[in-house]
Amino acid sequence: MHKKLGIKIRLIIGLFIVFFLVPVTSKSQTIKGVILNSSTKEIELIGFNGFSNYNINSSILDSNGFFSIDYSEKDFGIGFLKIDKASPLLLILNGEVVEIYSENFYNKDVKILSGEKNILFEKYSYEQPLRETILANLSFLKKVYTEESFFNSNKKFYNSLNKEYKRINTDVNKIFQELDEESILNIYIKLIHLINQNSKITTLNKSQVLNNIFSFRKLDYSNLTLYKSGLLQNVLESHLWLIENSGFNSSKVEKEINFSIELIINQLNLDEIKFNEIVNFLFDYLEKRSLFKNSEFLALKVLNSENCTVNNNLSTKLESYRKMKVGDIAPEIYFDYDMIYNKMIGNNVIKKMTDINSDYYIIIFGSSWCSKCIEDFPKLNQLYSQWESNGYEVIFVSLDHNKEDFISYFSYFDFYSICDYQNWNSKTVKDYYVSSTPSIFVLNKNRKIILRPRSINHLSSWVEWHSKEQVEK
Repeated sequence: MHKKLGIKIRLIIGLFIVFFLVPVTSKSQTIKGVILNSSTKEIELIGFNGFSNYNINSSILDSNGFFSIDYSEKDFGIGFLKIDKASPLLLILNGEVVEIYSENFYNKDVKILSGEKNILFEKYSYEQPLRETILANLSFLKKVYTEESFFNSNKKFYNSLNKEYKRINTDVNKIFQELDEESILNIYIKLIHLINQNSKITTLNKSQVLNNIFSFRKLDYSNLTLYKSGLLQNVLESHLWLIENSGFNSSKVEKEINFSIELIINQLNLDEIKFNEIVNFLFDYLEKRSLFKNSEFLALKVLNSENCTVNNNLSTKLESYRKMKVGDIAPEIYFDYDMIYNKMIGNNVIKKMTDINSDYYIIIFGSSWCSKCIEDFPKLNQLYSQWESNGYEVIFVSLDHNKEDFISYFSYFDFYSICDYQNWNSKTVKDYYVSSTPSIFVLNKNRKIILRPRSINHLSSWVEWHSKEQVEK
């Protein structure tokens, strides 16, 4: 009894402070409120910039749990309140004063008391997952009552299902109609709705898939609200993923992805920061998805652009597709610095890569600080003896700048290992336009690039396949 009375008294005090003691102006950009029962006193307001987030401001909860955090117009967009390890509370940062009350932030027991758009956002965030679940179930039932003879005689129930399905969809459309077209909330909700459509791809027909691709292409990728939404990565990934999984043949997928890439890049030509960030993300995404022809298209598109300057790191990454693509002749590698090789080489003096008599050269760039290299190289060493006997020579080029690290990490491996301790400034590293480790190239005896494996596992699978192909020939 006394405990409940105490909570009520603290609630009254907290709300009195929020509504009467803290001055409010129409132009104030403030989030404030009362958070009870928090083991941590610091509360942070976090905002989004492109693919990352940043700390806007923070506050300390007072003895009554009251806090107040200000933000500026440059922070407009989507943000979130963060306390320790509790789930973040998403908010619309649009200049309106937002007031919240929570008796247990850790259990998502949070109520937004004021801030028109944020109250609407809270309502939508609660109701929409329920709508999506009900719509999915109704859609399933409609299909059953249409296709199964055991059920399709019950037209009355089917009509009721269809009526409810349309009513819920109408509710969603009404939300969009009530919002200003350019408002942060409207844009955010539409983005979430579009992204979530991808999870239903198996239930969509060809026309619906094409409509969704078109919707992604209608977006303005230079728009500041998208950039500040926290959804930029999700939107780009969903856009390209949908094309990949649209049911098009591989040639059509390649063509459609290139079309979308060109559309996105053309929108960013006047904003150098967004241009570099989004191009860098797209390039990494395409590489991870093994969409190498699209990577090459992106690289050449950007390098030939005269409207934006590409930063040095990104330029190196992209140049590797223009100067070091499959079919090009790779530069010679000279061994005029420290070399480790734990096998006898007879009377031959090895001064460069092609002094080694081999049908194929596997060039791997890495270092002692490359965790993937350290993880994969023991396996590589186990395979090396068999690879060498089949005509595949491995040459490891280290980016280490410390001799002790190079010797201690790589002196136990049987393949050639070389290092000039110049790190990224190494001539060989620059000649091959290396921008990350591990980077792998497979060359034939004439130094022609025949493969650019994305990992040691990819390399291993290819060597196994290629060896069998050579035997069968």
